[in-house]
Amino acid sequence: MNLKIGKKQISLDSKKSFIIAEIAQAHDGSLGYAHSFIDIAKSCNVDAIKFQIHSADDESTLDEKFRIKMSSEYNSRYDYWKKMEFKLDQWFELKKHCNENSIEFMVSVFSENAINIAKKLGLNNVKISSGDFFNQTLLDNACESFDNLIKDNPGHIINHNNKYISLKYFGNDEIQNMNIYKNKDLYKQFNLQNVFDIIYEPFYSQLHCNKNYYMSLLKGENDTSLIQNKHNISLIYQLLGESVIYIFNPKHKTDIIHKENNE
Repeated sequence: MNLKIGKKQISLDSKKSFIIAEIAQAHDGSLGYAHSFIDIAKSCNVDAIKFQIHSADDESTLDEKFRIKMSSEYNSRYDYWKKMEFKLDQWFELKKHCNENSIEFMVSVFSENAINIAKKLGLNNVKISSGDFFNQTLLDNACESFDNLIKDNPGHIINHNNKYISLKYFGNDEIQNMNIYKNKDLYKQFNLQNVFDIIYEPFYSQLHCNKNYYMSLLKGENDTSLIQNKHNISLIYQLLGESVIYIFNPKHKTDIIHKENNE
């Protein structure tokens, strides 16, 4: 691995750790605080300092229902993100302050607008958060715009049957099969409650039953079953590659297992 952050080259052969001071939104929207953090980082002899570029208009709305519990200072999540924004000239001030202290300036991006700001700042790298693991538009734009793309490690962690699974391993070509089946919390973690409600609504009057949502993530060859004598709505979405799906009576399972697709 060879990675260049600013003017500093990082490789597996490096004998010295590369230390990044993560500021994120700890400045609470105060430019003065942000500059103070740079001075503190300098006194700690870190190699780089990283902020997050947020854009309320790109990341939220006044109707957002995700993480709405805020301090009394904000009326909505949108208001919070709005306060976290800096203007382009302010970002240039922060970068200049870092340059004057021989600290590499880094940012995390969450929107196309943030990527454009990072490009104007002349950065050769950005960091992508685990929350944007499946944001292909953002990933493609970042890959086209920067020489180095830094992703969260280990990425989103899923608690499934008392085991902790990193979401990033679903994209590892060396791992052929993975199975997270009927996880009752995953759709909440991915903020899909409203989406599932919209899908379920047309069937409500016909089903007349308790509503329970489950989400599965499958890779490779897997077999799953619907619950006998229960009403089920199954929504299948292909994230990567191609799939062949068979729906069959369980008593015929032994007749088709291990057969080729064209059989």
